[in-house]
Amino acid sequence: MIETVVHRWLKVPHMLHVGDDIHPKHPKLTVVLVHGLADSHRVWQPIITKLAGQPVRIITVDLLGFGDSPKPDWQTYSAEVHARSLSMTLRAVHVTGPVLLVGHSLGSLVSIQFASLFPHKVSSLLLCSPPFYKPPKELKSKLDVPQPDDMYRRVYSYTRSKTELAKRLALTIKKAKLLDESFRVDDATMPAIVSSLEMSIENQTSLQDAAKLSLPIHIIYGKLDPFIVKKNIRMLESGHSNITLETVIAGHEIASSKSYLNAIVAAIVQSIDEID
Repeated sequence: MIETVVHRWLKVPHMLHVGDDIHPKHPKLTVVLVHGLADSHRVWQPIITKLAGQPVRIITVDLLGFGDSPKPDWQTYSAEVHARSLSMTLRAVHVTGPVLLVGHSLGSLVSIQFASLFPHKVSSLLLCSPPFYKPPKELKSKLDVPQPDDMYRRVYSYTRSKTELAKRLALTIKKAKLLDESFRVDDATMPAIVSSLEMSIENQTSLQDAAKLSLPIHIIYGKLDPFIVKKNIRMLESGHSNITLETVIAGHEIASSKSYLNAIVAAIVQSIDEID
């Protein structure tokens, strides 16, 4: 009953589970790491290990519906809902001043939404494997060719409609070590997966929102990533001086590639070094 009143009716954002809060005495920067779809804060452990000794406060969270965070099955898991829960959580752990927000996949879309809603809370964005898709293309005749973005939406929509198949497929891919160990697709996470796919990824406005931001944005993606439309990222970077782009020999997952891990760490260290 309390859950319904506070979060569903009054729309108070949920508190997220904080996986890590590494806080040295005199940090020069706070870095917040936001994982992707069906993952958890554990995916960032290799990054945290490589940043050991740096004068930086590191915070990892489990997004709403994933990891050890609350999993309300009634929630609409839009990027805004995820971002507002993240804001509530950072306030609770006394994060003051702008942060470097690092997002992977879905986490990158949440990070853009966070920066759009709370620009004073973000100094810069580091977006890893952002699945940017343009709005659906209106097909006026049978001769019109769907854009790649629409093809992705069809795949995601089909996946949402076949949840049992999605579970079995995820298990098979995970056994083949193509997904991180923290990746979890089961009955507990499925409501958040289905809703996040529909509301945060398929029906996103992230590409347009990113174009409106003026803060520094660095994008890293793998050349072998099957989930992104490279043309969208290159177009975004080419039209905005505040956006820089870096590619690595990798797929979608961070931990599976040393070059991906090193690129992320180097970008974070550079942000630390740029602070007077």
